[in-house]
Amino acid sequence: FGLMNQCSTTLGAVRLAKQLMSPNLDKTQIERRQTTIAWLDEHPIERLSLMQCALGLKGSDAICGKVKKAVCESKPFTHSKRILFARIWTFVALAIFTFIIYKVVTGDGTLAGTLLLPTLIMNIVLFSMVKSEVASVVKAYGDTSPFLRGWQPFVRQASNSLPTHSEVDTELGQLKTCFDTLYQKQVITKLEKILSWSEIGFGPLKNGLNALCLYDVHIAAKINRVVLSYKKMIMDAISATGDIEALYSLANFCWTQPVTCYPNIETETTLDIQTGFHPLIEPNISVANSISLNKTCHVLLITGPNAAGKSTLLRMATINTLL
Repeated sequence: FGLMNQCSTTLGAVRLAKQLMSPNLDKTQIERRQTTIAWLDEHPIERLSLMQCALGLKGSDAICGKVKKAVCESKPFTHSKRILFARIWTFVALAIFTFIIYKVVTGDGTLAGTLLLPTLIMNIVLFSMVKSEVASVVKAYGDTSPFLRGWQPFVRQASNSLPTHSEVDTELGQLKTCFDTLYQKQVITKLEKILSWSEIGFGPLKNGLNALCLYDVHIAAKINRVVLSYKKMIMDAISATGDIEALYSLANFCWTQPVTCYPNIETETTLDIQTGFHPLIEPNISVANSISLNKTCHVLLITGPNAAGKSTLLRMATINTLL
């Protein structure tokens, strides 16, 4: 696992470990996986570009987990009518504040003072009515914009470089569809910009913005609109990111092994390895061995002195069979 793991995220490393510890047993799935790895092996520019983009996610596992949890638990507002009314009222309040500023500039501050206090009180009352619901949304996505900013290049690269189903029948076509809509609709870019605005100011500054224009109400509404519209696609794309990392790790290992080949999968209980090498031993010092097992000959008795390679032969057979 250590030699194969080229993942930048824990999510990718977990997927790779799962693939190694629980290998496919279905003939069709194995052949499809071979086609996938072969495509990545034969397209180094696309593979290395994905790896480079994934480096932007390195060290962001905790934030990734926070984004997954927030998106998974996202739901429509319970008091959606209150929030809608508060957002509409904001434009009225801004018009009043503009009028107040105009009156102050022109020297008529009496009417301005009369309007200012009631407007601020109305804003505070409206905000207090939706504060808990709005705060839960804003807090759930707090400090997650760096992950989205680092994920954007990966989403773009995956959408642009992975083959479609019509080009080649691999897992990559299905994974590509997870990123296409997000990239074409600029979903991650929009969400990252909204979250960046949500992180502006804190304490007295944020309280002042909420009193003047119900700032967090608008931020929470925008977050929910984007996330709820593309919830499944975002979750699928995060999962697909780990899958792609695991797949290009396997393809990288394949590319570094000059003696690798893709086996022919048989439906019968047969194992036929010709000049097999242990994949973790350098080819220039490794000794090739052949093994053939079938219904007629299903047991091999291996003998020899210590350090003759008996265990290595067994490992060569089992590792190559699993891979």
